Amino acid sequence: MDESAKVKRAWISVPKILCIILAATLAWVFYVYAALHIRVSLAYEYITEFEQMRTEAIETSDVGEAVGKLRHTIRFYPSGSTQFPGSKVDRIVETARSHAVRDIVAHLRKIAPKDLGDDSDGWLVEYR
Repeated sequence: MDESAKVKRAWISVPKILCIILAATLAWVFYVYAALHIRVSLAYEYITEFEQMRTEAIETSDVGEAVGKLRHTIRFYPSGSTQFPGSKVDRIVETARSHAVRDIVAHLRKIAPKDLGDDSDGWLVEYR
């Protein structure tokens, strides 16, 4: 095999190597995107659930029912169970939960015969 054939053969293998690298990179990007898409979809479902519980709690004048919605909001999807703990998506979900809890407790303070303050634990203990 002469020198020009070796060079030609080397140039043919370079595009093959580049194609393999490109395919591997695309596979990795697809995997990362798919995983992120799943995490964001789950986060949307959780936030929707928190908003539904908040809305239902605020629309009721029954303290026991509102406390039940509060309990569900606090216990539904523990942080870190499907999201990476401390990740941006997890923090977004936890912010939505804390806002829902805050609003439900504020409503409970208006409708309950006894004001148990801003701490949700007090409401959960009092209305088991």
